[in-house]
Formats: sequence, structure tokens, C-alpha cells
Amino acid sequence: MRSLLLITAYLLVHAGLYGGWLRHRAALRGERTIFLYHFLSWIISVGGAGAWGLCTQGLPAAGALTVLCGSLHGIYSLSFLELWSLSQGSYSLSILTAVERDSTLESLRPDAALLGAIGQQKRAARLVSLQRLGLLNAREAVTPPGRLAAALISGIITLSNGRNLNR
Repeated sequence: MRSLLLITAYLLVHAGLYGGWLRHRAALRGERTIFLYHFLSWIISVGGAGAWGLCTQGLPAAGALTVLCGSLHGIYSLSFLELWSLSQGSYSLSILTAVERDSTLESLRPDAALLGAIGQQKRAARLVSLQRLGLLNAREAVTPPGRLAAALISGIITLSNGRNLNR
């Protein structure tokens, strides 16, 4: 029980540190750096939980603590990253903001083309990110690492019998 409380406290501190201080830093406003913030934290927390379990309770407990910490941190990070991504602006959020400004929707008519361009901007940014990661080449064709990533995702879908795991 104490281990679960320590892991939870670590995750709360991690979220609080970002929410209270780091979110104001320009370096942590990019998708890559926010991912690295979570990935490095995952490595540190899982390693720490495993080492603490090994020192205090032995190898079986260390394995269980490592899996517990990795799982909880993974759930926390995926949730955090999804909310962070949604808060960065989207077509839907832009429409809601426009509706909040003008509930009659009259001002939305001239902005419709601008709102539609948001989706194209997001797509272009995603393609650039995939190219930087080496998953697509300059002609937007899938590279060997991209095929490997696609095969891994396909394997996960196969393991779930093609079901949507979010239901």
C-alpha cells in the first residue's frame, strides 16, 4: 500500500511541477519536449521503484513494483499527453471559442474558411513530425522504420481481434 502511495505522490508532483511552473517555459510547449518530459520521468520512476523494491523487499516485489509503476505512469502520461494535445487548439475548440464570443453564430460565417484551415495546418505539422522521426521520407512515402512502426501497431490490433480498445 505504501508503494502505491509513493508512486501516486510522485505522479502528483510530476503533474504539479508541470502545471505550476514548467508549462510557462517555452521549451516545454513543443510536442517532442513534452513527450521527453514524460518518457524520462517514466524511466526514472520505473527504475526507482524497481531499485527500491529490490532493496527493501526482494526480487519478486521489485518486479511487481516495476510493473505497477510503469503501468500507472503510462496511464497517467497517456492521459496527460492526450489532454495536452487537445488543449493546443483544434477545429472543435476554435468553433467553441467563436460560439462563446458570438452565440448567434453570425460572426462565424466569415471565419469558416479560417477554421477549416486549422485541420490542414494540423495535418501539415503531423507530416513534418513523421518526417523528423524518420517514419516518412520527403515525398511522404513510408520508410523502413515507418513500416516497422505500422507492423507493431497492426500487431496490437491483431491481438485485440480488431476491436476498438477504447470501448
